[in-house]
Amino acid sequence: MVLLSFSHSWLMSFSLIAPIFLMFVGNVIFVCLIKLFICTRFLWMVRIGGGVFPVIKEPDYLVNGEYRVDKGAAPKMLNCLM
Repeated sequence: MVLLSFSHSWLMSFSLIAPIFLMFVGNVIFVCLIKLFICTRFLWMVRIGGGVFPVIKEPDYLVNGEYRVDKGAAPKMLNCLM
């Protein structure tokens, strides 16, 4: 009876741990993809806007050839973000 109870509790705990682990990994992947999607969407808005309005220039939003959204971002990038 004790062995059956132990194996049953082990299976129950494993069946609870696996979905929690998968949910955690899925959320990490989802957050990374969302960040990538948001940055890419912003990139396209700058490029399309630059094609319509010549005043908008993509290099104004770059720092050393890359997009940044932290303290080291370009002044135009900092002024356009909410």
